[in-house]
This record gives sequence, C-alpha cells and structure tokens, in this order.
Amino acid sequence: MSKSIGCIISCYNEENNIIKLVDNIVELNLNKKINFVLVNNASTDNTKKVFEELESKYADIKFVTNDTDKGWGYGIRFGLQFINTNIVGWTHSDLQYEMKDLTKVIDIINNESFEKDKNFLIKGNRVNRKFFDKFVSFMMQILCSLILKKNLKEINAQPVFVNNEQLKNFNLPDGLEMDLYVYYNCIKNNSKIIRLNVIQHERNFGTSSWNTSLVSKIQLSLKFLKHAIKIRNG
Repeated sequence: MSKSIGCIISCYNEENNIIKLVDNIVELNLNKKINFVLVNNASTDNTKKVFEELESKYADIKFVTNDTDKGWGYGIRFGLQFINTNIVGWTHSDLQYEMKDLTKVIDIINNESFEKDKNFLIKGNRVNRKFFDKFVSFMMQILCSLILKKNLKEINAQPVFVNNEQLKNFNLPDGLEMDLYVYYNCIKNNSKIIRLNVIQHERNFGTSSWNTSLVSKIQLSLKFLKHAIKIRNG
C-alpha cells in the first residue's frame, strides 16, 4: 500500500513508553497507513537498545538515532530527512496523546472535500484540561497572539500535520517553539486550519524535559514569547 502520510515521533528518554507506543500503532493498523519514523533524539537512557529490538520486529516502521542534543524540534527535523511523503506531521512520544488521534487525521485527509495539494494545517485542540494548565496556555497564547498579530490557540497541542511542500519552505527552529513557528507561518500563508479535539493525559513514565514544575512552565512561556518576538522581527 502506498503511503502519502508521514509521521515523525521524537523520543527523548522514553524507554518505558516506546514499546507501548509502537504496540498502539500496530494495534490500530496505523503502520499500514502512515510512514512512521521514530527518532531516538540523543537519549541518555536505554532508548537506543529498545529501538534496536523493535527495528528487527517491525520492518514498516523506521527507527533512527540522532546523537546531537539540540532540542525536540531538531529531532523532528532530523526525522524529516527519512520521509518523502506528500503530507508530514508529528506527535509526542510520551503517551500523553493517544495514537488513535491519528485515525482522525487520516479521516480528514481521506475526505473527498479535503484538498491535499493546498496549504493546510491539521492540529490538535486540547479539551478537558486541568484549570492551571489551561490558564498557563491561555495566557501564553494571548501574549503570542498580541506579539504576532494572529489569533493563536492551543499552540502546543498535538498532533500536527501539514503539506510537505509547504513545510520545506519553513526554517524550522530546534526547540519546543517549533509548533509556534509552524502554526504562525501556516496562518500567515493563508493555510486552511483544521482543528481536532484531543485529550492530553497525565504522563505515566519518563520525565518531561521541560514540564517539571511551575518555574519550568513559566520559563518555557518566556522562551515562547522571546521566539514570538524573533518571528515578528523576521
């Protein structure tokens, strides 16, 4: 079966999540419909060993390793070189987002009215969030929207899928701010924005590289605001 959709999943110290992640992909038969590239993004745990074990078991899922720790966005960029599909996207590896959300993406793309060759952005919209998490995200999106003069909502929500030709024209950043950059540029280019409701669950295993405390959330928000200013200034 020819696959027109590619999905990159960047994994940093997710050794306890990866097997279940892949099991979910296979159980939903997503590996037959989507070209998956899983990136070991400079992990310091046993992710590389887990990748080696899975690589021999699943020939239709690509497992690659990036040894340079430059950030989550860099892991996505690294994975992009292994994908040549018309539509590309990404989601997180920590199981906070369900793999079945990707079935919604497939349904959108396979709809007869969907224009695959036009510029578009398919992006998650988180629902049923805790008040504090929702408040922090809301304040960040208000400030980023004011800086960039665009109506930005649920900036970091996953998954994200775009036209590959459109993405090739973007100068993707290395960090978590990549979602902001892609979202803003899609709106700027008059792309069709399609949002799908998703639930972000609590993390069961592993440790977030940024979401560890109130201070870390504030620091990340400040980084996003700085990057929004850089984007505005060209």
